[in-house]
Amino acid sequence: MLHRLRHVRRYATRRDESDPIPGRGPRRWSSRALVATSALAVAALALAPGTWRPVGATPVPGPASPAPTAPPPAAAAAPADPSPQAAAPAPEPAPAIPASPPASTPAPDRAPAGGGGIGGAIVGGVPATLADAPWVAAIAFSSEPNGYFAQFCGGSLIGPDLVLTAAHCVTDPDLAPYQVDVILGRTHLSGSGGERIRVASISVHPGYSLTHMRYDFALLRLSRPSAQPWIALADPSLLQVGLEAQVVGWGCTSTLPDGSCQEWTDELLKGSTNLQANAVCSSSPGFDGATMLCARDTQSTQVSCQGDSGGGLAVESDGEWYLVGVVSHGPIGCSPADYDVYARAPASLPWLGQVLGGPYWRGWDIARSVAYGPDGWGPYLLDGWGGVHPTGLAPRLSGTPYWRGWDIARGLALTGYRRGYVLDGWGGLHRFGGAPAASGGPYWKGWDIARGVAVVEGTAQGYVLDGWGGLHRFGGAPALAGGPYWKGWDIARDVALLPGGEGGYVLDGWGGLHRFGNAPPVHGGPYWKGWDIARGVTIAPDGESGIVVDGWGGRHAFTIG
Repeated sequence: MLHRLRHVRRYATRRDESDPIPGRGPRRWSSRALVATSALAVAALALAPGTWRPVGATPVPGPASPAPTAPPPAAAAAPADPSPQAAAPAPEPAPAIPASPPASTPAPDRAPAGGGGIGGAIVGGVPATLADAPWVAAIAFSSEPNGYFAQFCGGSLIGPDLVLTAAHCVTDPDLAPYQVDVILGRTHLSGSGGERIRVASISVHPGYSLTHMRYDFALLRLSRPSAQPWIALADPSLLQVGLEAQVVGWGCTSTLPDGSCQEWTDELLKGSTNLQANAVCSSSPGFDGATMLCARDTQSTQVSCQGDSGGGLAVESDGEWYLVGVVSHGPIGCSPADYDVYARAPASLPWLGQVLGGPYWRGWDIARSVAYGPDGWGPYLLDGWGGVHPTGLAPRLSGTPYWRGWDIARGLALTGYRRGYVLDGWGGLHRFGGAPAASGGPYWKGWDIARGVAVVEGTAQGYVLDGWGGLHRFGGAPALAGGPYWKGWDIARDVALLPGGEGGYVLDGWGGLHRFGNAPPVHGGPYWKGWDIARGVTIAPDGESGIVVDGWGGRHAFTIG
């Protein structure tokens, strides 16, 4: 089946006003011109295998550091909270700087790259008010003052100065951030109300490709905050088959037999649709249920179309609206009887955490662990005093322990939405957010030798890592073979489990990642030979990538498999 992306392809320069644009009915500027490729055969949307950059085997640190005074005991005692010390230490001095010191590494903002735009207003839609979707954004060319001619995609305000849209809207290699405005607080594009704000930077999801259309996300950072309300991204648990959702946009309202657009709207339209099982969209080339969302109006009266790309699909829960999808692509012709494919909004959370950054304590070795929530929120950074710092759009966590001035927190594990455990250096596990009690873990009173904790999602089973690399089970967790063990050398720093808990990785202080259980090899990631500065490791919920955090809070990505 031939497919059309819900965004119109643009000409490189504005057409002469006397030159009608083919397939569009009313004359428009090039910003909304459709290059009449009605047979836009995105049958080439076949899944393309990922390409990984091998970097060889992970080196193993050599002996150098002094050993602890006694080995970690095998017997486990009941966990107990250590008592905080009164005095707060001064920030720890930075280690001797190696040739390449660690740095904070959130994904940098970048100019668009790639192959220009493709894929849509709401066919069968009805007029919408700002009360229906106050977060709605029009992506427009800054060179054209009339918003009707300037708009080429939609978006959703997800923070005071952040707009989430589709990657295929902004990957034209000739498109720079200063050439893009975002129009907010307006229902009629040709009007003058609301705000029009210049884009300061554009970040495209690194996993996006026009070949397969996975991760069709781009983040626009505005040059100043908007006064409009923004919408929260949905927790994955909200995405239930059959749930009614709302989509809004300014795109095409009717098409010609060849699939090109016949009429466009100046007024914001809304439509309703229903979330569908992945099988409904199985005929879409390269459909990927992990990063895409399938929807179709069960009444077969409304569907998104060209010009709606990047707009938001939202659901209401307990009186609040949440963003579940980003308009991406669908069958040619925009028939209401067909399905739509949306980029699955919760799948953007790990990337947003990278792009938007988090704390960075340059020169102070105080970061201790890093963790994603199994639902995609995060990553969260743990400091040595027990402070938990959300990155990106992750919600704050309540109930975590905090020992101000005492560097004793060592590990962080999240088992669900806002719940999990903090590990102290003696092996004590401190639960928060309603996590169940974890029994049977090791406890070395007075000996700061515990280094990391990993919990099997949704359970009170897991593992505590000691500084020598020993893994200690609790809560009935199964034994996992393999893994490093440096007897007498306190060099192990953290542990992370793969989704499902059948294997994982131990991080050493130099950044080396060591497999155990059924974990596959990793590629990339930092390695500072001879410098004990790596502190935490976590695996993304999809199991395909992860992050190493250094002691200053810098984050360093790697891939799995």
